[in-house]
Amino acid sequence: MPLFSGDSYLELKGLHVYGHDLHQKISMSLVLMANDSNGLIFYNGQKTDGKGDFISLSLNDGYLEFRYDLGKGPAVIRSKDRLALNVWNTISLERSNRKGEIMVNGRDPVRGESPNQHTALNLKESLYVGGAPDFSRLARAAALKE
Repeated sequence: MPLFSGDSYLELKGLHVYGHDLHQKISMSLVLMANDSNGLIFYNGQKTDGKGDFISLSLNDGYLEFRYDLGKGPAVIRSKDRLALNVWNTISLERSNRKGEIMVNGRDPVRGESPNQHTALNLKESLYVGGAPDFSRLARAAALKE
């Protein structure tokens, strides 16, 4: 299992290479153990200057935040409760067109949607897991903290 201590991260091929219908929908589950109440879990963007579409999952003051921007403003879907630290948690994410949801440990999902009529998620850059080389080059709307 990878351990991210604040100075490390994984850079992988972007999500767009893993699914033909990613523009319209995405579904993923991940298992993680967080040891801090703030941090980047993953981020994938359209452009290297932080502009354009993106999708991200992060911890912000203990709450999971699933965000995506389809072109005219982000959807922000925040977990109901703070994530339990230092224990394994199962996170499920779904996005279909503008609508999205996050579910933590099989409990009640939280739903939301992006604020515009765009439905396609356009990603072209790398997927960052656990951190990023330069947070200033990520979308500001992702509200990520180093």
